[in-house]
Amino acid sequence: MPSSYRQDMQRAWSRVAAIPTGKLATRLGAVEYAEGGAGLPILVAHGVLGCHADGVDGWWTRMLGEAYRVIAPARFGYVGSALPENATPADQADAYALLLDHLGIDRVAVIGYSAGSASVLELARRHPDRVVGLILANCRLGGPTPNQLLRRVLGVVYRSQRLFWLYRRLLPATYARMIGVPKGYRPTLAEAATIRAVSELALLRCAELGQADAATSVLGQTAKASSSNATAIRRPTCSSTASS
Repeated sequence: MPSSYRQDMQRAWSRVAAIPTGKLATRLGAVEYAEGGAGLPILVAHGVLGCHADGVDGWWTRMLGEAYRVIAPARFGYVGSALPENATPADQADAYALLLDHLGIDRVAVIGYSAGSASVLELARRHPDRVVGLILANCRLGGPTPNQLLRRVLGVVYRSQRLFWLYRRLLPATYARMIGVPKGYRPTLAEAATIRAVSELALLRCAELGQADAATSVLGQTAKASSSNATAIRRPTCSSTASS
């Protein structure tokens, strides 16, 4: 029997609450973050449908294995992190650097997923001495949504937890495309579990979310990881019509 909105929300919040986090006060506001593992440090910037929990409890953890120390901040406006006024990808990159200073980490490998890509490109551009490698996954750097009607609809849906829950429940194929699943692709059982896990945390919407990601993606189109100290790796992925 399908679960109710209340049950899904309770499960998502319980999952986040079970993860130990730290909170850093910076000139850009509070930054909530989670850590996991030991070894080479990797900074993970989540997409529009996630939060810091993704980095230590989910797909990233299984993909990376146990030989890495994952640092997973919540981006501006997400669970526990402040949303500075007129925030930009450069501001978010500076917040990452301040977090690394706080943790005593000189250099990291960096993963930017979807809407998190713009800010990690800025991190490599503004702080090249801190980045040993850069991976962009399902990269989304901003720009207009091709379908203007879809843009208006998603703008409303993104700002409402209940509407987003209905969107995910009633249009599962469209939702799957939005998070990067190719059209017609049949996921394995493990992949389906990953999609469910991402979807679970995606329910944790905030009223400022649309503003937050409009701010943190607009400059990403011109950001370049041009430093010789950073290695940019572009992975072929499925694109979508909205920031994911």
